[in-house]
Amino acid sequence: MAILGREVIDERRQPTKEVEVPEWGGSVLFRKLSGVEVPKLIAMATSAFDQETKQLKDPGRMTQMLSLGIFWSWVNEQGGQVLINRDKDMEWLGMQPYELLDRLGDVINEWNGITSTAAEDAKKNLAPTPSDDFGTI
Repeated sequence: MAILGREVIDERRQPTKEVEVPEWGGSVLFRKLSGVEVPKLIAMATSAFDQETKQLKDPGRMTQMLSLGIFWSWVNEQGGQVLINRDKDMEWLGMQPYELLDRLGDVINEWNGITSTAAEDAKKNLAPTPSDDFGTI
């Protein structure tokens, strides 16, 4: 096996996966998330749910977490980020249908090995709480 040096840093690109998005009229490429990004998404998912009741307590945070995963993951064929204006692009993603965000979030989670998050556990028992402000991001 070859002994590797700094060339790994300079030449390595994250693996990508093509995902069909019929709602947008085509496919997107998602890259693997980094060791810094995955724990941030997990923390956001955890903070969106009440850990005791497993109910959604912050719907805006949940939408933000799903949108951020897509924002970080979506790349072009050369591996460059597609979404580069965080405020504008995150707002646009937040306005997409929840079912779409949830489906893409599931693809991102599964592909990155995020299998037991608070979000997944809570989905099984998801019930809106009286304080939910639907329609707010």
